[in-house]
Amino acid sequence: MKILFVHQNMPGQYREMIQWLAAQKQHQLVFMTQRDPVPKITGVTTVQYRPHHTPAQDSYALSKSWEAATGVGYGVMRAGPYSEK
Repeated sequence: MKILFVHQNMPGQYREMIQWLAAQKQHQLVFMTQRDPVPKITGVTTVQYRPHHTPAQDSYALSKSWEAATGVGYGVMRAGPYSEK
């Protein structure tokens, strides 16, 4: 099975799960993270991403969370295998 994990601080709450899946040696595991340096987990391909956009300090408060989430999501998409880079 192909499994993709996305967490800004790899491995986060997925530590035990990803190690268990990797130990089975029957899955293709990819983990996308902002963490630097990227931790090495045997059997896991790691892709580092950066947010494409972060909201300005004086952004409108009601849109700041949405703007930050959209910037991270777009950064993940651009770092993925289907991006045009």
